[in-house]
Amino acid sequence: MKLGSANLLPGFAPEVERAIQDSAPGMAHFAGTGPDGKTCGQCKNRGYRRESKNFKINIETLERTYNTYRHYGCMKFYRMTQNHGPDIKKGLKACKYFDPKSE
Repeated sequence: MKLGSANLLPGFAPEVERAIQDSAPGMAHFAGTGPDGKTCGQCKNRGYRRESKNFKINIETLERTYNTYRHYGCMKFYRMTQNHGPDIKKGLKACKYFDPKSE
């Protein structure tokens, strides 16, 4: 899915147009602005635990317990916007916030 509008693209420098076209919604910054040859799949910001909307109630204490699940969105995007973005494909070119996963 492309970002922005076709009306916004003409007039940008070619490298900016390419960055916009290669990016996806939910990325923290434009694709390809990170280290050469790196992808979102190699970044530790891709994927985090997220609370489910469903919960269980402990009858004795009346406490809610939420289930969590693995969400493959960008953690940096979430921290900057406080919104959970859509899943990010692991093959996208890395953005400037690329942080390598520890092996």
